Amino acid sequence: MSVEEKFRLGKKRGVVHDPRTLKLRAFLPRTLPTPPSESYVGKGEDIRYYGNDRYGDCTCAAHGHRIDVQERASRQEEVQLSTKDILQVYSAVTGFREDDPSTDNGAYCLDILNYMWRTGMGREADGTRHRIYAFASFNPSDHHLWRVASWMFGGVYYGAGLPLTAADQLDEAKEYWRVDDSDPDRAEVGSWGGHAMHAVGYSSGSIVLATWGRRLRATWDWVDRYVDEAYAVISEDFFRAGGKTPQGFNQTALEDALDRLR
Repeated sequence: MSVEEKFRLGKKRGVVHDPRTLKLRAFLPRTLPTPPSESYVGKGEDIRYYGNDRYGDCTCAAHGHRIDVQERASRQEEVQLSTKDILQVYSAVTGFREDDPSTDNGAYCLDILNYMWRTGMGREADGTRHRIYAFASFNPSDHHLWRVASWMFGGVYYGAGLPLTAADQLDEAKEYWRVDDSDPDRAEVGSWGGHAMHAVGYSSGSIVLATWGRRLRATWDWVDRYVDEAYAVISEDFFRAGGKTPQGFNQTALEDALDRLR
């Protein structure tokens, strides 16, 4: 079985733009905070497939990865998400059915984000669903803003047009995505397909992303070439009891800033 057959994708081609989508820069302070040179969330947390080895549910599985690492980082003890929880969201948004392969057609990141905001997935310990307060888009080529978003909000939810070279690099077991133009056809944006992921951290030279049961790295040059949408996701899963993130940012202040924009 080839790598392309082993790992499923599932982000629909292109990016859906909605003028109502918040812009991250609009509610951050005029002078951005200085993030650390490297930052990671959820160290040691298992990265699960959440069905993405069988179905094109990456847009939903990425939220499972986000919730897992954010809750570990914020030391919350919650009910573990299941693959069934993830697939229920995929089904609700797209009409997917496990018994009908013709319904497995992927999803747009924005549709899943809106569902997570309105409805959520799985169950918290108190019986409520995992929902997000808000999400805000930003230019993925703005590396400083990416670092700020990742550090402040527990990672970055993003979509990319994967090249076939990404499959080649997985096949080499290097687990490090980098730009390789030795074969222009295989390096073409989206030549493998669209994929959504949650970036769980960054360093000076790369981002760290969670997908397919593992953590991978991708260089910033790779991000510039292949990532076509990126979002800061503001979620209670990253807030400790008392309403603050592990970095000390205040939930109420963030919500007030968001309310002023709505």
